Amino acid sequence: MLGTLSRLRDLNLASNSLKGPIPASIGYISTLQILNLSRNRLNGPIPSELGLLTQCRAINLENNRLTGSPPRELINILPLRGLRLYSNRLTVTMDDREAFTLGLPQCLIHF
Repeated sequence: MLGTLSRLRDLNLASNSLKGPIPASIGYISTLQILNLSRNRLNGPIPSELGLLTQCRAINLENNRLTGSPPRELINILPLRGLRLYSNRLTVTMDDREAFTLGLPQCLIHF
């Protein structure tokens, strides 16, 4: 259902006590420019489908309970200027840091 929101540009659901995984369908909102799901209780991995948000300028997923590695598909989001992933349970390797730094040199990244 979320993927059918064809005119949505800013999705801000911060501080709403949301629980469960991030819906992969968010990645199909092709017009999305800002995604803020910070300060919730979201868990599980970050869906690789978020890499389909090719118009997105900012993604804020900080202060949740997300696990796993950040999906490398996020590197495909060339307009991305801010990626905030800190205060989660993510596993970020040196290879991940290097890939994101090289792939998104214009982006301010907080793991």
